[in-house]
Amino acid sequence: MKRFAASLALLMTLAASVVHAAAPPETVAVLPSASRPVLALAPATGIPHVVYVSGGSLLHAWQTGGVWNKEDVADNVSFSNSSASYGGYDIAVTTDGRPVALYVSLGSLICSVWESGAWSTHTLDALPGPAYPVSVAVSPVTNEPVAAWIRKGTPSVVEYARRVAGVWSVADVDTTSASVLAVAFALDGSGNPRLAWTRPRTDGSTRPTLVCAIGTNADGPFVPETIETTFYAYVAIALDPSTGEPRLAYDAYDAGLNRVIRYGFHDGTWQSMLAWQSPEFPQGAPSLAMDAAGNPFIAQTEYTPVEPPPTPQGVTSCGGLQTGDVAVHTRTGGTGFGAFNIAVRLASPYQFDSGAGPRAIACSSAGIADVAWRSPSGNCAPLEIDYERTAQPVGIDPIPYVRIGPERVAPNPARLDEVLHVAFDLDRTSEVVLELHDVSGRVIAARGAEERPDGPTALEWAPAPPRAGLYWLTVRAAGRRIGSRAVVFVR
Repeated sequence: MKRFAASLALLMTLAASVVHAAAPPETVAVLPSASRPVLALAPATGIPHVVYVSGGSLLHAWQTGGVWNKEDVADNVSFSNSSASYGGYDIAVTTDGRPVALYVSLGSLICSVWESGAWSTHTLDALPGPAYPVSVAVSPVTNEPVAAWIRKGTPSVVEYARRVAGVWSVADVDTTSASVLAVAFALDGSGNPRLAWTRPRTDGSTRPTLVCAIGTNADGPFVPETIETTFYAYVAIALDPSTGEPRLAYDAYDAGLNRVIRYGFHDGTWQSMLAWQSPEFPQGAPSLAMDAAGNPFIAQTEYTPVEPPPTPQGVTSCGGLQTGDVAVHTRTGGTGFGAFNIAVRLASPYQFDSGAGPRAIACSSAGIADVAWRSPSGNCAPLEIDYERTAQPVGIDPIPYVRIGPERVAPNPARLDEVLHVAFDLDRTSEVVLELHDVSGRVIAARGAEERPDGPTALEWAPAPPRAGLYWLTVRAAGRRIGSRAVVFVR
């Protein structure tokens, strides 16, 4: 833990030389088990900080000079990768580059701040269960932490706390919720909170209502306004940097009961629009960031389940497989109804879980987004925590996008020497490469580049893998994987 103290001075000397240049994906850590990462950037330097849980310990990783440093923050940390929106932990960074961690340990909610060369801890709440949605930020006025979380119970309570001159105060925000799934908040330039959470519907529906309250001073008051009544489970919040108005990205249902990602914005009144809908891939929790120009960026994982299920022929070591493309969507302008486009797709076999946590994505400057995610998926080991600063200005010349559905690789299962019919849709004319990967991600066979027009297209290929088993057929364009489908080969 002393390494952070030694590195903090280096961080500040590097501040003037930090360049937001394009870089390939980086491996933060390789672990036998790991939870979803949460990302924050140091306000002055743009240095990335990541927290995640491995073996019951909360780990903090930060980058200096291109090298990732890691340390333990706390042990016996509880989290959930499914029922809790933010996994029970979060991170923020003070204006002078010190990390602030919020997490659940041994039934208590704890905020730890790096101060005077060590982690200073304070218990905010005693909780009746192991994992809760939590969110933490740092006031730009006082440079001290502010936190929000959900105390589960009947009813559940949304709590809000802030530290002033080293002293914490805790207040109830909403005591009417019998069930709460999500909470997220951000602070404007004056330290006033914008807080979003969910509460039960009054009509008895099992779908909660998404609400947001705009505080007019550092302590509220919190008067919730309804944003969405078809909310699903996850919400992320960010603020327009020039106006301080809140923007939301969240899961919802459309009229056909499909899960979609919606974008909500407030400029005097609340409005929302469809940000992304994939007809073929289930979608993970979204994460939201705003750049200096007020442009929104939404990161999510589009999951592709294994279709058909794996057979016992040498493929049982990685059960429960699903693959996921980490996608970043953006548009110009924080308000209005302009369409979102995929601008960056971070893709290789087994990428997974980009959208968990309030800041799995962050913007370091105009048009540059930072993303952290976990891979591979399923119960394959080892797991990696990965990070990338986007390799191109977001929103400019987005890479091609492809849709490849489970019915579009045939036959499946296939014989080892059989020709596959691979059908997909392109959104522009592109040079397309087909690859076949084994479960370790190694390329087994490849079909050379061929230019294909936009719209529906199809290719024939006999990849001839060396043995029966589960493989991933990958479609690449512009040097990136843009679609994948599991294929089982039999003798």
